[in-house]
Formats: sequence, C-alpha cells, structure tokens
Amino acid sequence: MRGLETFYLNVATVATDPQAMIIAARENASTQKGLGELQLILQKLLMNNNIQKSTNLGNKVQEAIVSHLSSKYKGTKDLGIKHAPLYVLIGAEMPAILVETGFISNPLERKHLLWTSYQKDLAKGICSGIVSYLSGTTDGSHRSLR
Repeated sequence: MRGLETFYLNVATVATDPQAMIIAARENASTQKGLGELQLILQKLLMNNNIQKSTNLGNKVQEAIVSHLSSKYKGTKDLGIKHAPLYVLIGAEMPAILVETGFISNPLERKHLLWTSYQKDLAKGICSGIVSYLSGTTDGSHRSLR
C-alpha cells in the first residue's frame, strides 16, 4: 500500500471505508478504550460543529500536500480524505485532522519519509493547506494565528 490520506472525525456516520476502520483500530490501539466504548463517547460529540470545519480543513490540506508533492515526486498517490473514529481526534475544541504522510511498509515511501527534503516538502504542503483553510474562514477562528 502507498499514498497520502487525511482523516477527520465524523461521528454522524460509521466509516464506510473498511481500510479506514482498520487504521482507526490500529491508531486507537494505544488507548485502553475499545471501539465499543469509543462509539459511546463519540455519540456525545454529535452536536459538535467542528465536523464540517474539520472536513474543510482536511480537504484543503490533502489537496495542498498532493499538489506540492506530485510536482516533485512522480507517482504520488492521493488516497483522499476519509472519516474514521480516531481516538486522537476526540475532544478537540477546534477543527482537527490526522495526516497519514505515507506507509513505512512501502519501500519507496519509507525511503522518502527518511529524506529531510521530503519531510520539508510535506511540511510545506501541510502549511499551505492550513493557510488556504484559514484564508477561507469567516468566523474569526484564525485571529490568534496571525
């Protein structure tokens, strides 16, 4: 497997991508809470309006990373933006995403991830996506970052 993907927390629907659920289970394995208990916690967060903001942020960041990397690294694979019940995103009081920057199980991606230049290009793509997202906000939520 190879590629880049960005996740956001969406508790209104169950993850439709089986691979996203596998990733959620792996990412959440470091916590003592099981997915069943996690689902109960997530139900309490349904009223959170950050889901749409997180979706927008995820789209902007994913687009920027893929655009930035594909101009320098042939074969950059866009796995898109997905939602999954990732424990690390629960409780955020602002838009929150998790960017999977590659698969260390893929020899080429592992090699790229070790390069300082690739890491800087990833960071530039992420930063560009965040700036693009903040440029489009109208609720003043970006004021503290300026």
